[in-house]
Amino acid sequence: MFKVSIPSIASYTKRDVLSVIARLYDPLGLVGPVISKAKIFLQKLWLRKLNWEECLPEAIAPEWLNFVSSLKALEELKIDRYLLTDSYEKLMLLGYADASESAYGAVVYMHCVKED
Repeated sequence: MFKVSIPSIASYTKRDVLSVIARLYDPLGLVGPVISKAKIFLQKLWLRKLNWEECLPEAIAPEWLNFVSSLKALEELKIDRYLLTDSYEKLMLLGYADASESAYGAVVYMHCVKED
């Protein structure tokens, strides 16, 4: 399970955005796509040259508020990590990767085939 404790703030600043990102501790990278979305948003703030204590502009504040409100859904996320069965006939490692201008990702799955 993934715990999210984000304080509700009426008006977010760039410092608050970074604070929310820092609270998303995920050493295994299981919610990496969610954290990447937040980091891409922070890049937008840097490109706008906002100061640390400056409130988010009205044009992009709703995007951040929607993101923060969606974080509660992470508490329902459950990922089983059982790897091996008692016996298996074939074991395969499957690797996938993809990238865009703003992010990249990679994953490796272990596929165990058991004959019954």
